[in-house]
Formats: sequence, structure tokens, C-alpha cells
Amino acid sequence: FQAEDGIRDVAVTGVQTCALPILVRERDHVTRLVALAGTPVARDYERRIVARTGADPATGELPNVALWNGMPLENAIKIVHGDGSRKMAVFTDPYCAACQAFERTAQQLDDVTLYVFLLPVIRPDRKEVSQRVWCSPDRAQAWRSLTTHERVPEAAANCANPIDANLAMVPSIAIRATPTLIFADGRRGQGNLATAAVEERLERSSRAVIQTAAR
Repeated sequence: FQAEDGIRDVAVTGVQTCALPILVRERDHVTRLVALAGTPVARDYERRIVARTGADPATGELPNVALWNGMPLENAIKIVHGDGSRKMAVFTDPYCAACQAFERTAQQLDDVTLYVFLLPVIRPDRKEVSQRVWCSPDRAQAWRSLTTHERVPEAAANCANPIDANLAMVPSIAIRATPTLIFADGRRGQGNLATAAVEERLERSSRAVIQTAAR
């Protein structure tokens, strides 16, 4: 992938994105006028409307549980922290500075299962390193050692591995940056998000999954 395809190696903060706002269309003419007024009452009313749709209040993104349910989690490295009750997929590149930074953030999360999809897009000439991670006896430890200590795994890159399948999946689920996070409700995040932001999204995701299952 070339830079214009949207995969970026952005140091420290990761990829910054702008979300398109949700425009809530109200049938009632008076309600529309109130929403346009820009008063605190109007803004509070708009937040309530967005909340009823299940949208992320920060980005306007709606849950997409079908996206999560269709993901080939068997092609990811599974890392469990605590009871593993909350779930999140991470599309990441070992040679992406923001991905390395996010790995340190991920290690601070508790009660979460991480599904790490290896995407060697920044240095495709080093795809073998990702294959070595997958072929290691302890994939999770090999990944942590690579991203936090720059230790290339000793395992040979000769086992059956999903690296090419992961790369082929990029356009179908519109991965435009690394790291990209996909939560269990199908909503996304990009870049090295702060721990508190990830925690908040994990909690919101868990609630959305429960609400969807109850319908």
C-alpha cells in the first residue's frame, strides 16, 4: 500500500481523523427550529436524540455488530487480560510508531480480550517478521517483545499463517490507518488513543452488545 491509500505511520499520536456529523432530521417543524437555535437547551435535546439512535456521542458512529460477528477472529493473536469479558480487535503493524505506542496503552487495559490482526503494510519487505510472530510458540509474548523491545522472534516463518488473508481484508472492511480498533459493537477508533478513551469505548461497546442481544 502506498501512502495515498490511507495507511500512515504517524509518531506518538497516531492518525487523526474527522468524523462526519450525524444530521438528525426531525419531522416537527418547531423541533427543527429549536435544533437550529444553538442554545444549551437545543444542544442538550440534540444529544438526547443522538443517544436514542445508539450513536457514539463523540463521532456520531452507529453500532455495527454484524461487522464484528463477521470478522475472522481465528486470524488474530488472542491476548486476554483479566477476565477477558470486554472485546476489541486491533489492526496493527509492527513497524508503525503509533501501533507500538498503542501496545503500551493496551497493556494497561484490564478485563479485555484483544484480537491482534497483523498488517505489515508499512514495511512489506519485512512481512516475514509478522509471519515469525504468528509461527512462535507463544504468539502473544512474541508480539509484545517485538513491539515493546524490538526483539524479532526466532521462530521460522514457515508455518501456515493468516498474514496474506489479513492484508486482503483491508479494503473490504475499510481499514485506512494503523492502528485501527474495532470494538465488539462494530464501532471504530484510530491511532494511539488514551487509555481512558479506550476504556470508555469498551464500556459503551459492551452495553451496546447487550442491548442488541436483548432486542
